[in-house]
Amino acid sequence: METSNKEFENWLEACQDQGNYPDDFDPNLYDL
Repeated sequence: METSNKEFENWLEACQDQGNYPDDFDPNLYDL
């Protein structure tokens, strides 16, 4: 995954804050 890590972290935090993830998001693919 070559997107900016910081950008991804910010996006992930926003998703967690809202308590919702994109339909195709699989937490198992990431080291959370």
